[in-house]
Amino acid sequence: MEENLKKKNIKKLILGSFLGILIGSLLGTTYAMFTYERGGSQNSKLITGNIYMRYKEDTTLTLHDAMPSNTYDSNNKFEFTIDGANTTTNKDVWYEIKVKRGEIPELTPTRSEENRIADKFIKYTLVEEKDGVETIVVDGESWEGLTTGKTIWVDKIEKNKPSETHKYTLYMWLSNKIEIGNSATADFTINDWNKAFASIKVDVNGDFTEKTVDEPYQTVNVINIPNPGPTLKFVSEQKANIKEVYFNKMDETTMNTRYNAATIKADLTANNEGKVLAWLEENTDDKTKYNLIIASDGKTYLTMGGGLFEGFSSMTNIYFNNLDTSRLWFAGTMFKDCSSLTTLNLSSFDTSSLQQTPNMFTNCTSLTELDLSSFGSHSLFAPEMFKNCTALETIYVSSLWNTTDTSQGIPIFVNNTALIGKAPNGTTYSFTDYNTEDKTYAVIATNTTPGYLTDVSLKTNN
Repeated sequence: MEENLKKKNIKKLILGSFLGILIGSLLGTTYAMFTYERGGSQNSKLITGNIYMRYKEDTTLTLHDAMPSNTYDSNNKFEFTIDGANTTTNKDVWYEIKVKRGEIPELTPTRSEENRIADKFIKYTLVEEKDGVETIVVDGESWEGLTTGKTIWVDKIEKNKPSETHKYTLYMWLSNKIEIGNSATADFTINDWNKAFASIKVDVNGDFTEKTVDEPYQTVNVINIPNPGPTLKFVSEQKANIKEVYFNKMDETTMNTRYNAATIKADLTANNEGKVLAWLEENTDDKTKYNLIIASDGKTYLTMGGGLFEGFSSMTNIYFNNLDTSRLWFAGTMFKDCSSLTTLNLSSFDTSSLQQTPNMFTNCTSLTELDLSSFGSHSLFAPEMFKNCTALETIYVSSLWNTTDTSQGIPIFVNNTALIGKAPNGTTYSFTDYNTEDKTYAVIATNTTPGYLTDVSLKTNN
């Protein structure tokens, strides 16, 4: 029963990732690990005679380990009510809804101000219900400078109103293009992401003075993350039609010439600096498919590889000629749903920083062999790493392979029906209990130890 619960709990894990240095949301869904805390609470009221305006909190919004998104999560909301009466004056009672920075949350590990996510990356949607009608009055806006607060919405209790109630639902989430604090690089460590937080509180104040909404933050230029736009979106929409991917080093003239000739392209560097460019070219073997070219005149670095090639269902080859992975620590869903990929050479990968690989190869249904011998001594957290790789027969690893960070009972192998840990004592995949899917069998098969992995020294032409 306990193992069964562990098996189910894997579905509830929220694992962060972030597609980092010089590679942006062009290639797939990207995420970042952060903690959100709503700090403090405040009630405001204005009462004099038969005039009053009250602010009432109904619920508190608290998010932990949530993920940046293009829109809000309807299940995570902060609701409050403003009700009032105004029968004895000829003036309207105006109120403003402000968002302010909250306190640093008391969490483990300890947070400090330098771990705070910049204000401009916190997005707000505010829904107002008045006289039974719901209206979105703020739609995915951001504000900077929340230390003293920003007014995101104003309204009023009109004169000669015996009773009026305005209900609000505030949704807050993070932009999917984000940096932490004032850092000048996207090269964060796992500890940076574990400590990142946003803390927000809501204030409502009212009087007889007419109020205005503060201007939202309009432009988001993030280090090493591309600016969104129709071209970038179009490239992303073509991911299912990309057959081959190339990370190339080119001289500046050649790179710019080929980039300018392409019709589907994107600058992957911050502020459109033109240092790392991506574009699609027609695949010579299949005119209905594309090659994705990612080029720079130096090295292209990858820090967070989450979702990098997810959904590239036509992709058959990836050439990592000019990709430096020495800073890569997260590779969750990196090749998920790459259903046309039959072989994958990761021998050039520097995995000295790699720590998390959840669902890295999930649904790679044509993959028959993997050489992960470059995966070093860092312990991997690897839930469902090979899930539904139904054609996968052999996984080669070195003696440094390590999955001690993966909890017992969390499956690594699921539905790997063709998998065998080769000689000297081959172990064929079968589900007998949860130990045959978890880290117990994520070891090299030997004469005395059952395992689904194969020592790389047994690889032919090694």
